[in-house]
Amino acid sequence: MNKKELTKIISAFMLGDGCLRIWNNRPGLNAAYSLSQTDDHKDYVEYQASIIEQVTSVKTYHYEASEKDGVKRKGFYKLESKSHPFFQTLRERWYHDGRKTISLHDLKQFDFEMLAIWYMDDGYILKIENKYHKGNVFLCTDCYTEAEVILLQKIIYSSTGVAMDIRKRGKKKDGTQIYRLVARNEQAIKFIEGVRPYIFPSFEYKIRTENSDLKSDDDIVCSLQECKEVSRND
Repeated sequence: MNKKELTKIISAFMLGDGCLRIWNNRPGLNAAYSLSQTDDHKDYVEYQASIIEQVTSVKTYHYEASEKDGVKRKGFYKLESKSHPFFQTLRERWYHDGRKTISLHDLKQFDFEMLAIWYMDDGYILKIENKYHKGNVFLCTDCYTEAEVILLQKIIYSSTGVAMDIRKRGKKKDGTQIYRLVARNEQAIKFIEGVRPYIFPSFEYKIRTENSDLKSDDDIVCSLQECKEVSRND
């Protein structure tokens, strides 16, 4: 895999649960890649490890399920790479004042493969019987600002043709609003069919619609049409 392809796939990891950190916050040290994922997604963790090790060596640790103070914790894998200049370059594009944001430079290659990787990390499909909500597809963009979510909405549409709306979804502990992207009706079908070829076996439940009690009752903040109207004035 060449550098351009590596940058594309690792950028997809970054949209989801991937993290670029400076170990022990040591100045002058390059960033390293890390990921935590529940152990029922071993196939996906192994895939990430196979990508990251094309940059530098990586170690994968497994932690057994546990219970503390009545709280059960699932077993999980933790993937950690060595520090490397490649990751430092990406970190400088993906982080601002220590907070992960989005790198428009690295999303120029955005396509259904990147969307699928992001969806496996941060997406879900509604499986309730209510015909107005069943089958809606969400991306949990909770860590992003409203402006960043609007940019992601535009990128998804321009790159894949999937029109997603933006919904409010509760608030963070600091009181700031959470926003999520949702594809509905025929757009949800287009989304699922587009990502399907790239979904790993352990995540196939995310492209089915049965057996779930998830709900969605938030108001739309910004439809794709409204997003396009705003972009004309950018």
